[in-house]
Amino acid sequence: MVNPLAAVMMTAIASTLASTPPTGGPALAAILQAPGQGFSASFPAPPQVIGNAPASDDDAGFWIYTVRNNGAAYTVRIDQYPNSIRAPAPDQRAYDLLLRAHAGESSSRLQSERPVEVSGLAGLEGEFVDATGGGEQMRVLMVGRRVYQVSYAPAPGHGGGGQGDAFLASFQISTR
Repeated sequence: MVNPLAAVMMTAIASTLASTPPTGGPALAAILQAPGQGFSASFPAPPQVIGNAPASDDDAGFWIYTVRNNGAAYTVRIDQYPNSIRAPAPDQRAYDLLLRAHAGESSSRLQSERPVEVSGLAGLEGEFVDATGGGEQMRVLMVGRRVYQVSYAPAPGHGGGGQGDAFLASFQISTR
């Protein structure tokens, strides 16, 4: 059985996905504009989408957009807080806690953090390394009741070659 949410989201993605000349190297050739989700980002191909849209303002929701290309993973995850739960303040401490929670969940070590700006908003970027030496770059940003986590993990044994930086830099907030 087809998940109705996935079908609607894939239709919306198909209608907003445009092929463009690569701007961040050959890996980033498509721009996804997801106005209903409040962001745009350049992916190497149309992303697969999973999610759970909230049935009401008192429900939590999430969406994950992922592309796996030549062993690398490009991901945008959005978590939406319900109105009944007070969303944390979008500050350095909250962002640090999100990055540390990701390290624990992914069995990796948070190697470094640095402040970033996304669409004029303050965020935090972390670099992770796992027990096999694999790496991941992740940016976290909160806008309203949503938490955006944008990550790039290169293929095992390969550096990012600038593709991770280009993908993370391509992520923009389109509504506030």
